[in-house]
Amino acid sequence: MAEKALAIVQSSNKPSLGFLANYTYGKPYMMEDQWGGNWDATLALEIPLFDGGITAGRTRQMKAQLHQAEVNLEMVKTAVEFEVRNVLLELGEAVALVESQKENVKQAEEALEIAEERYENGLLTSLEVMDTQLALAQAKTAYLEALCGYLIARSRLKKVVGGDDVDSRIDNER
Repeated sequence: MAEKALAIVQSSNKPSLGFLANYTYGKPYMMEDQWGGNWDATLALEIPLFDGGITAGRTRQMKAQLHQAEVNLEMVKTAVEFEVRNVLLELGEAVALVESQKENVKQAEEALEIAEERYENGLLTSLEVMDTQLALAQAKTAYLEALCGYLIARSRLKKVVGGDDVDSRIDNER
C-alpha cells in the first residue's frame, strides 16, 4: 500500500488529460417543438506548473512511510523466525525429556519387581518395598509431566506455524 501511495503522490505533478462525453435526448430540441438529441464533448488538459513543493514534500513523506513499512516487515519476519526456532527447541527438549522419563519408569518398574522378589525371600522389609513403589509412582508422575510439556510445546508450534498439518509433519520426522 505504501508503494502505491508513493506512486500516486509522485504522479500528482504530472500532466493529466481528461475526456467527457454526454448525449442528451429530449424535447424541445433547439427551441423547436420536436424530440431530438444533442452531443457534448469536453477534453481537458491539466499541466501543473508550480505546486509550492507540496509534491516533493509528500514524496519524501511517502518514501519515509515506505521505508518504515519495510523495517516493520523485517522486524516481524525476524520475530516470527525467532519464535519458531524457540518453539522447535522447546519441542526437542520435551521429546528428550519424555524419552528419559520413559526410561526412568522402566527402571523403576524393574526395581519394584526386584524389591518384591527380595521381599518374598525375606531380604527386604515392607517399608523398603513401599519406598520402591513410591519411587515408581514418582517416576510415572514425572513421565506424565514430561508428556504434558511435550503436548504443550507441540500445540505452541502449531499456533506459531499456523497450521493443522503440523501434527503430521512432526509425526513424519519421528
